[in-house]
Amino acid sequence: MSIDRFILKKLDNCREEHTRANLLELFRIRIEKAQKMERGGKKGYRRRIL
Repeated sequence: MSIDRFILKKLDNCREEHTRANLLELFRIRIEKAQKMERGGKKGYRRRIL
């Protein structure tokens, strides 16, 4: 199971507010990281096409 699916499954079952907030923050960070990877990592970085 991927970490993203694991987080979503835990969110679905979690009723404790503080834990839910932490899981949501973790998921938000993972989404931002994936978006940065799609854009090539760092700002101004251009991918070389071989």
